[in-house]
Amino acid sequence: MYQNRAIYFREIYHSLKDFEARKTHVIIKGAGNRSFCIGRDMTDILVNPLSVTKERFRNEFRSFYLISNYKKPTIALIDGVSFGGANCFAMCTKYRIATERSIVSMPETSVGFFGASGSSYYLSRLRNNVGVYLALTGFRLRGFDIKKVGLATNFVETKTLKSLEKELEHVDNSDDVGKTIAGFSTIPMTFESEFDRILPHIRECFDGGSVEEIYENLKKDGSKWAKETIKTLDLKSPTSLKVCHRQLYLGKMLTLKGLKIFLTIFI
Repeated sequence: MYQNRAIYFREIYHSLKDFEARKTHVIIKGAGNRSFCIGRDMTDILVNPLSVTKERFRNEFRSFYLISNYKKPTIALIDGVSFGGANCFAMCTKYRIATERSIVSMPETSVGFFGASGSSYYLSRLRNNVGVYLALTGFRLRGFDIKKVGLATNFVETKTLKSLEKELEHVDNSDDVGKTIAGFSTIPMTFESEFDRILPHIRECFDGGSVEEIYENLKKDGSKWAKETIKTLDLKSPTSLKVCHRQLYLGKMLTLKGLKIFLTIFI
């Protein structure tokens, strides 16, 4: 199964290279209508050879890097659930479209793992320490909040998403892709959310230079949210929390190309 995954990501990479030469633009979306991605079976990493695991991650990350430097516009339709490392496929695209059904989460710390290397790049660059919060807690960011924090570039209602896709199919000029997406983009009538209320707390509490400092900040905060967040972190793998925190620290200092070189050398 996992060996097939390694081959699968290699085929994705070569397909993307082919599309870059032949297509006006590329749309990335999930199969069916329930999710953009639902993560991977982590047990495969434990039961398959290390060489296969390394090949899988190399192929995955070079695909991320290719998308981030694509010569043609790339569009991710983040409709429904989007969990784990496959979020990187979306975050490397030029246009990232969220809907009211979108749920973005990085739940790796719950299973003793850590985010993909691509996530250390885009999460570390979110303002107000939102990326650190998402990576450590696995918080599920929803709907328009995904756009507000900068993970999505546009918000489109699910009911008009298929119409947008059909419209994009007829776009034969790369310069018109952004205009077409903008024509379908909206702002919800009421876009204030619970996330807006906790954002000031996230900014202050997750500014720590270590996981221990974040815990201390939460204890000093003392709010109901802070106490609930401590309980959430207590349920996570302590090792994963530290690895994720360090990963984001290093990711913020590296370019995506730097991360690619790092992986090529050390994986």
